[in-house]
Amino acid sequence: VSLQDEPAESSRYLLFANPDGFAYKQRALQDDAVKTFAEQPLLAIDVGGDSVSIVDPASKAVIGSVAIREVTATPGIYAPVDHSSESNRKLYKQPLLLLESPGVLDVRIGVLPMRVSTWTGHQFRYAWSRKARPLDLDHAYRLDRVERGPIYVVTDAEWRSLVETFGLGTLAVDEYASGALDSEEKFMKVLGIAFGALILVATTAFFVWFVWAIVTGHIHHHQH
Repeated sequence: VSLQDEPAESSRYLLFANPDGFAYKQRALQDDAVKTFAEQPLLAIDVGGDSVSIVDPASKAVIGSVAIREVTATPGIYAPVDHSSESNRKLYKQPLLLLESPGVLDVRIGVLPMRVSTWTGHQFRYAWSRKARPLDLDHAYRLDRVERGPIYVVTDAEWRSLVETFGLGTLAVDEYASGALDSEEKFMKVLGIAFGALILVATTAFFVWFVWAIVTGHIHHHQH
């Protein structure tokens, strides 16, 4: 939750620990989100005027401060690959905001999936546009031993606010409001049903042909 502090133009963003994994049931996914944001935040970022301060939420001590112009904001995504399948498909694409200022700030901030379905897997409300050319962390650092996934998560509203604060607002797309998530859901559902129907038709046709071949003698049973 963004908290308006003094002075009025200052905003605080609370950063929570990124979960180890996401549930595959909608109710469990929602329950996990509630639990995540009910925990003690690991870090807070105060943005006010021309400065950015990093604060320890527990002690309220300021860890560091830097001019906002010295913070580099980069679009990123975390798209882990499912190595258990031969296709090496991406499990999901989690949008990230990478904030860096040498010696002061180095955070990778993501959002939680808003829903999960049989047809599309985990879906996130926001995504980066193609123009943003987001850095794919899993691909870029695949050979490194250091984990390059998201460190923190914030609420959808705070992530959008942070993106706008650091000048990347025009590159982020609200896929829920635009209807893109629903369109993808419908397309993948139709595709899945069509593929299933194709398999059923092919299997039935083969079975009919096999029976016909036996009855007409095109396939002979050899006895030894």
